[in-house]
This record gives sequence, structure tokens and C-alpha cells, in this order.
Amino acid sequence: MPLRMERPGSSCARARRIAAAILAVAVSLHAGSVFADSVFVGTVSDAVTGQGVEGAKVELFIGSQSLGSDPTNPSGGFEISFKPPVSNGPSDLRVEASRQDYATAGSIVPSVDGATEFTTLRLLPSALLGCRPPPNQHAVVVGAFLPPAGTGQNFADLPSRLADALHFSLRPLVQAKHLPQNLQPRFLKCAKADLQMIDLGKDLARALNADAFVSGAVAEQSARFTVSAYVSDAYEVFAEPEAVTSTAVDLSLPAVAQLNVETHVAILASVAAGLAKAKDCTTAIEVIAAAESLVSAIPAYLSDLRKKCEAAVPNSGLLGTHSP
Repeated sequence: MPLRMERPGSSCARARRIAAAILAVAVSLHAGSVFADSVFVGTVSDAVTGQGVEGAKVELFIGSQSLGSDPTNPSGGFEISFKPPVSNGPSDLRVEASRQDYATAGSIVPSVDGATEFTTLRLLPSALLGCRPPPNQHAVVVGAFLPPAGTGQNFADLPSRLADALHFSLRPLVQAKHLPQNLQPRFLKCAKADLQMIDLGKDLARALNADAFVSGAVAEQSARFTVSAYVSDAYEVFAEPEAVTSTAVDLSLPAVAQLNVETHVAILASVAAGLAKAKDCTTAIEVIAAAESLVSAIPAYLSDLRKKCEAAVPNSGLLGTHSP
């Protein structure tokens, strides 16, 4: 049978053209619904232990408008699909993570046409909220100390006693070296900071925005006590917590208690390391010099810190060192 050619203007040809156009629009709309969404991926972790936090609500915003949310999985991961805002360039989104036993944390998320980078949010346990020092202050958080066994005394206030003892024993030493008051660390008690592993001390200090964290144990020694302190700094000056033992400490009168000066040297080194990290090595060297003046044998970590700061400061040799 001979084939019948349709004229371009026939109704059948028009119908086929219309059908093809409808199909093209449908495919385009379907593709848009599949590919218009962006995906924001990240994790939520405990600010102290670094472990993933399960069951936290993570929500993404632009301004006050929510773009989507997702609960974290057992490892702390989340994945939020969202339609990116209409823009011709970069825009800032905001992400918040919350869970009942943690303080809510948030962060700005740079976005370019919906593309975002992997983000990690760190949540501080609610129990530690009262342990954060005021902003722009050099601070040392004094956490839980293991009390002496079998004394029959109540040692629930050990962090408070030791924070006071550190304050009163360090203050006259740095004042004698004319260290400015704004560089003298403040000591904050935090009985809730009871770490299962002392190696987490540096992480706790960072989480609280403190220069250092001090914990340890107390043992009875006649009418006085032996205090074993572990000093952890937020900037990893110490490869491991610096362990210092003080003997014959009168904790019943913290105002007159005397602690081993090596404890104070480690604390001042932590303050100096924070200044160095903030690119203020001139002031850091001033604190290092005060620490050096307290001991006859300068510890290696303090010498290394001075060398790093001197390398960053022209004519730093003019600052010299203090003699004990």
C-alpha cells in the first residue's frame, strides 16, 4: 500500500507537534523537581568528647525562614535537602543544632547557588554552661578532684577550695613581677567538669573558651594534703596534661595555701600560648618571662614557646628574660 504523506498544515501534524511540546515541558518540569534541590551535609558532635550526638535536631535557615531540617543519626550525621534561594552569587545561610541536654549551637553556612561545604557543629553539654568564663578574659577552669579516701570530711567543694588556692598562691608571684592585671588568669570552679579521661582536658578548655583546665586528686598527708594536679591547655602546648604534685597543702585555708610553682608556670604558659595564637607574641613573651622567673630550671615546653614567639617578633631579644 503506498504511504500517504501528511501535509504540514494538516490536523494530524499539528497534534503531533503539540504532543511533543507537552512532553518536552513535562520532562523539563520533572528534571527541575529532581535537580533543583541542594543537599547540606554535616555532623553534630559533643564539644568535649568529640563523639557524635544522636537525635539532635539540625535546621537550616535563610533569615528567619526554615529551609529544612533533619535529626542526626547514631554517628551524629545529618543530611538536609533544600531548595536554594534564588540568587546570582553567594549567600549566607544559617544552621542550628539542638538537643535537650545540650546548649544550642549555630553557625553561618556560606552558599553559592545552593552549594555548601561539609559542616561540623559542636554542642556543649548543658551542665557545663555555668563554667564558661566571661569573654575576653584569661581564665582557668578548675574541675573535679578525686577526694581523699576515709577522712570522714565533706570534700564536695574541692574545686572551689583549689580555685581559691590557685588564685591566692599565684597572685602575689605575678604581681611581684609586675605582670599587668589583664594578663593575670582568673580561676573558675566547675564541679560538673568531671572527666573520665584526663586527656580530654584540652578539649574541655577549648569548649569553654578557657586557656586551661585543671583537675586531679587530693590525698591526706597528716593534717594537710597532697594535691596532684593535671594542667591541660587549650592550645596543646603540652603533649599530655602537665602533672604537678604539691605537698603539705592547707586546704582548710585556701587563702594561705601554697601550691608548687610549677603549677603556676604551666598555667602562665597556657595564657601565653593563647596570646601567641591570637598573633600577640609581644605580650606572650611578657607572660613567658614572668613564668620563667618563677623557676630555676625552665621546662622545655616554655623554652619552645618562647622560641616560636621570638621568631614571630622582630627584635624580640630586647625583651629579655626575667631571673628568679
